[in-house]
Amino acid sequence: MTDQQPFANYQYEIYLQGVADQVPEYPFSYADWERRAREVLDDGPFGYVAGAAGSEDTLRANLEAFRRWRIVPRMLRDVRERSARCEVLGLELAAPVMLAPIGV
Repeated sequence: MTDQQPFANYQYEIYLQGVADQVPEYPFSYADWERRAREVLDDGPFGYVAGAAGSEDTLRANLEAFRRWRIVPRMLRDVRERSARCEVLGLELAAPVMLAPIGV
């Protein structure tokens, strides 16, 4: 055990501040990360990570899909028995982690 506060306690701080109508300041935003990456990466690596091919339809569709997802905290739940199992396209998975083919 270390003398550092567990990282998970950070969420409790956010919830307690929310009860007091305080909005937390986040340490960074996506735009900050992208700006910083642009500052430190050469054109090649930055373009590989940030770029999209063709008309960028797939990039836009992916961004829209990610915007529909939200983190939903579930406090005060019985977690003695947990399971990360899920079904995707009829396939039962032990955890919702998959790899997708990607191309360059």
